[in-house]
Amino acid sequence: MHSAVSTCAPRPSEALVPRPSAFSRILFTLLLLPLIYFSAVRLIGQFIAPFDVSSLWATPGPSAYGSETLPTLKRLSMLDPLSSDYRSLTARCVISQGSPGADKWVCAATVLSAANPENWVLAGMLKTRRGSIDEGLAAFETALSLNPTRPASYFDAGLSLFEALPTIPAGQRVLFLNLSQVDLALGLNLDGSLSQEPRLCLALATIMAEKGNNPGAVFWVKRVAIWPPVDWPFAIKKLALCFSLGERVEAISEWRNIFAPANLTSARVRLISSEMAKYSVPDFAFMRAEIDVLQGRLDSAQRELTALVSLRPIVADYRLALGDVYEKLGRGDQARICYEKALELSPANQEAKKKLIRYFTHTF
Repeated sequence: MHSAVSTCAPRPSEALVPRPSAFSRILFTLLLLPLIYFSAVRLIGQFIAPFDVSSLWATPGPSAYGSETLPTLKRLSMLDPLSSDYRSLTARCVISQGSPGADKWVCAATVLSAANPENWVLAGMLKTRRGSIDEGLAAFETALSLNPTRPASYFDAGLSLFEALPTIPAGQRVLFLNLSQVDLALGLNLDGSLSQEPRLCLALATIMAEKGNNPGAVFWVKRVAIWPPVDWPFAIKKLALCFSLGERVEAISEWRNIFAPANLTSARVRLISSEMAKYSVPDFAFMRAEIDVLQGRLDSAQRELTALVSLRPIVADYRLALGDVYEKLGRGDQARICYEKALELSPANQEAKKKLIRYFTHTF
């Protein structure tokens, strides 16, 4: 009987531990809820628009987030008001589109994290795009002072200066051209993977071409990859540089890779034509003729190609294109002459051989 009573009695240690009050439990829950909320938002956000380079899943670079992701980034910024990361990504998207409101996003990101070099880089990009080169350089210097070994800061600074060159006075152009090249080279030295970045490759190719270093320009322009969806102003800029460097084969090959008539809307065709009009490149007549054929303007295509063949009589591709147009116009004999001349200029040209076989077997 004595043992039963002693078993049920509270132990001394248990009697000394106070139970938390209801108020304490409520307070603890209220303190814990924000942590759970922000952790959940950050975790879900990393699946939607990842930016944490320390995570185990692949993290795209900031430039990978285009206009289609802007609404999502804005929502994530509202859901996570204590984080500067989504504000930084949103600011970059707005700056790249040239949309209003970039100042607001850059300022909001900087207020939340003034020690993040990305936010100062964004300020520099915004200033240089608006023509305030000195203020932009000051912002880039701040970013580099915060982290001198950050490759992206050099990359963005160099690219921003390169894109601002058309607005820089002639007397200062050489200085800023060199500054751009130095920043891009420093970023490349810190991160070799930047050599796969098309914008860096095209910038270095253009700079070297302007300095008369044609071998270097050719090396970099051939590294410029263009992937769908095609950024047509960028693609036309590459083609123009290829033609100016005498790299006609590279230009025509790239054009054939990206010119997909099935995916071209009227608005896109107008964009391509307006971009080509910005350059004094006679060889663009080849591309304009293909657009004319696509739109049924065969007579215009024939005039473009006839003039181009007269200007570039040894280019087999231009002869073949003219032959195709003659064939569509029902002028078979003239088409045959073009195909024969193309084969004479390029004996290994399989397309010309096929065209001639079709002609002599009366299949067209």
